Amino acid sequence: MDDNSIVCHCIGVTQGRLKQAITQGATNFEQLVLATEACTQCGSCAPYLHELLGKKINWTTVEISQIKSVATDIKAFKLIAKNKKSQFDAHQPGQYILVKAYINEQWVTRPYALSAARSTTTYREIIVRKKPKGLFTQWLFDGAEVKTMQITDLQGTVYIDITSKYKSFCFSGGTGITPIISACRSIKQEKLSNAGFQIDYSVSEASHIACKQELQRIIKQHPFISLNMRVGQRISLVDIADIVRAHDSDMQYYVIGPNQFENYVYKALLSCGVTENAINNLKEKPLTAKLQPPPKTVPSVNRSYTYIGMLLFWIFLIQEWFNLKIPMVEALQEDESYKRWTGFIVLSFIAFQWYYPIKQIFSFKENLFYWRKIHKYNGVIAPIILYVHSTSIGYA
Repeated sequence: MDDNSIVCHCIGVTQGRLKQAITQGATNFEQLVLATEACTQCGSCAPYLHELLGKKINWTTVEISQIKSVATDIKAFKLIAKNKKSQFDAHQPGQYILVKAYINEQWVTRPYALSAARSTTTYREIIVRKKPKGLFTQWLFDGAEVKTMQITDLQGTVYIDITSKYKSFCFSGGTGITPIISACRSIKQEKLSNAGFQIDYSVSEASHIACKQELQRIIKQHPFISLNMRVGQRISLVDIADIVRAHDSDMQYYVIGPNQFENYVYKALLSCGVTENAINNLKEKPLTAKLQPPPKTVPSVNRSYTYIGMLLFWIFLIQEWFNLKIPMVEALQEDESYKRWTGFIVLSFIAFQWYYPIKQIFSFKENLFYWRKIHKYNGVIAPIILYVHSTSIGYA
């Protein structure tokens, strides 16, 4: 790679920028990340940063030995080492590898959780969903049989403990089911039993349920495993609260899926009284954990919008009850053109306020915390909008 090559594709950090930061004093991983913001998103560029800092990263050249379709636009790829004598280390469900390929004259790296049973050492298996504009997945799905790639050793220290004495509850969204597939396959292969292993699996469409029949067969053979599938339905705070209330305080929760899904469920669990120690995020990478720690306490709820909104509402009522009118405003509101334009503004305001609840009902993948905040603070100014249109209650 030359200095103009992009190392962190999420942020757009080049090798030259990283080298410059190192010469300016960023001599360890944490300092390099802070100086450049590389490796603050998906984490797949972490090995390159360590290599620049002098640490050796082992890459193994692999080829695809088998491809299996497990859902619409989702395939499982078995990767074997080109050196047929090579063996891989056994993994834990939730550990991942980095997969690197040379595409369009640049190296592209992506992290993928392993889906095979944990004792598998003859191959690595990853489950990949094809993305319409995904550079790596488009390349991988197009003539995949002849692709050659490189993979790292095992990454990640957080995993699903299938031998735990505590019950486990897994919230999974989309291809976040991959570590759970690995866990279920491991339980079946090793004929394990545990205190309880419950899965809540959310997908946008029924056709995107990965390994559905295989999971159902394993669950049928192991009664302590249960699976609840949500198709096209966003798991709500009420659902999560019901799940927390129905289980013991020593339940271990795993949250696996797209970033927005994980953030939503993580915050919901905290708001339901679940402690941080009981929530496991498998994407958390030890290399970047110090830079982005989860909040230690549940943030206090900001109620300022409620108080301001109620104050404005009471002011509106008082001016009506005591007839505290402003002549200039009253004169404007008698004008027919003014009535129509401000009426249109009121109608638009109400329509916009309906946007959030409708989006909340039909949206699955999006994190709606931002829209909820806009919805709340817009509600604060509702009395002002109504006052501009009419100072009298009940006016058409």
